[in-house]
Amino acid sequence: MPEFDVPAHTSAWGAGYPEFVAQVPGRLFDHGDALRPDLNGTYDFLDSLLAELAALFPPSGFLHLGGDELPATAWAGNATVATWMRANGFDNDAAMAYFVRRVAAGPQLSTALQTLVYWEEVFHSAGAQLPAHSVVQAWKSNAMPAALRAGYRVTNSFKWYLNHGCNNFGDGNWPAFYENEPLQLLPADTPPEQLARIVGGETTMWAECVDSIIFDAIVWPRAAAAAEKLWSPANATVHATADVVERLAEHRCRLVSRGVRAAPLNDAGSAITPGHSATSERAFVGGCL
Repeated sequence: MPEFDVPAHTSAWGAGYPEFVAQVPGRLFDHGDALRPDLNGTYDFLDSLLAELAALFPPSGFLHLGGDELPATAWAGNATVATWMRANGFDNDAAMAYFVRRVAAGPQLSTALQTLVYWEEVFHSAGAQLPAHSVVQAWKSNAMPAALRAGYRVTNSFKWYLNHGCNNFGDGNWPAFYENEPLQLLPADTPPEQLARIVGGETTMWAECVDSIIFDAIVWPRAAAAAEKLWSPANATVHATADVVERLAEHRCRLVSRGVRAAPLNDAGSAITPGHSATSERAFVGGCL
């Protein structure tokens, strides 16, 4: 699923298209910059770009438009944008809702037949104003229940982060990823029609402190543990039991044999398999025999 994150995480655009970036005095193309919501040109440019990119992917596929981590000062700190917000009675949330609606309604993008996906912040800002068939991706809180009640489909990354900034332990070892059950994040009386709108999940990571040397070991085998959770019946993946250890160890060795530098399971905190000593367990789950 491709992601083109707007309006934040776009500071680099300022080098080529400074007219579309809400510069804050005293800094140049900084991480906190965002696209200007007050210019028609911003939406014309995005509509053309996103339609071109959407054409690279199958129709009725998923196109992620981000929307996360918009700093509170990104727009309010720019005098021109702040004046526009006051003139329209917009706070940051209302300005974000306006931005999302304008982008989604672009004449080219709206005919590209793509299902739009947004990070949870967009739902918190826009609520029921999102396009009707949008998917909301939870990542830093349990945003799924409210989004489901509002009629949207959801996908979950909450408690499936492989790292947090430069903390490459993230949301825990592989058993924590295996035992993270999104359905447990919902009220027990969630109606079946809402449960049917949970369309999946995703393990996710930040790249600031990751390079090609350590990438594989951060992702694997934890991503595989989450994958089995997502692809299997809920009642078959409740706990990271001994048979899961054995199966995941085998898969880790399969990855290693194909050149993937996957981390050993024991170094990720796996439990000792009944009948094995700690020494034999390290040989079993830590190395490929």
